[in-house]
Amino acid sequence: MRLGLNLATIMTTPLPAALEAAGSAGFTLVELRAPAMAALFTETTPAALASRIAAAGLQTLSVNSVEGFDLPGPAAGESFRRQAEWAAALGCPHVIVVPARSAEAAARPDRLQRASEALARLDPLARAAGVRMGVEFLGFADSTVRSPAEAEQVAAASEHADLVVDTFHLGLSGGGLGGSAAGRLAIVHLADLRPGVEPSQAVDADRCLPGEGSLAIAATLAGLAGAGWDGPASVELFDPGLWSLDPFAVAARARAAAAAVLPAR
Repeated sequence: MRLGLNLATIMTTPLPAALEAAGSAGFTLVELRAPAMAALFTETTPAALASRIAAAGLQTLSVNSVEGFDLPGPAAGESFRRQAEWAAALGCPHVIVVPARSAEAAARPDRLQRASEALARLDPLARAAGVRMGVEFLGFADSTVRSPAEAEQVAAASEHADLVVDTFHLGLSGGGLGGSAAGRLAIVHLADLRPGVEPSQAVDADRCLPGEGSLAIAATLAGLAGAGWDGPASVELFDPGLWSLDPFAVAARARAAAAAVLPAR
């Protein structure tokens, strides 16, 4: 499995320095955050960013993310169109789309139908840009798409959609990965659950490095490998405690932690 770093892990580091830190740590893939890209593009171009990514020895795995893609209104489409254009300019295969977090929307009996219809509306934009959507479920109770099976159902609405599975959200969902879900899997996000935190009470800040928490991440990856999957895995944390540290040191820790949970080859 090729390893990547989602730059949320070193969120407050300026994008050029974050790329350098990821490459220096030995990652070969990087997941870019859309807000950081938008800020950088006020002073540079996608072509210049592509050169910086290549100079760091990296390839772009995904652009993150269209949040609340299933909310009504035009915002998701506008966000996806912009991010898909960036992804295409960088030779990046996926734009990640994330479901809404709303207790009201999550309680609707037609939430998956609404999410499927929303994804279908994005399908022509993905086709036009030549990119694919990475549909990611969130294991939180107020998410509108909460499990691998639900994400797979929603992704079926588009010919240009794959699945993104986050080990943190997989643990929160209590679900497993069936063979069909593994077959549509594009990216695995690696994050553990901080020890002592109940899954039902977890928040994004409770993510920790793989192997340092309570989830069986190594077993999950071994199961995927046993099913024939050898796709990319990317460390994605949202731990504010890491953001004030040396990004080069954090990236090196993340690379070592990810390597330690990979299946033996």
